[in-house]
Amino acid sequence: MDIKKINFKEKKYVLPLLALPFLFLFGYVGAQFLKEDTSEKNKPKELSLSLGDTQDSIMTKNDAYDAFFKKRG
Repeated sequence: MDIKKINFKEKKYVLPLLALPFLFLFGYVGAQFLKEDTSEKNKPKELSLSLGDTQDSIMTKNDAYDAFFKKRG
């Protein structure tokens, strides 16, 4: 196939050449949209060392059984 014999004004050659820049543009924009923000993912999470305050007192096993059966009946 000789390149000099190809008629680039034919529809089958012009349409892909016109669509190619738009395809690259949409691919670039899509890649930027799907790109994840790695700046926050690289930071380690700080651990909370406090367990928090409780308002309830710790019940014994017998007190827990009594409270459970009082609520049921």
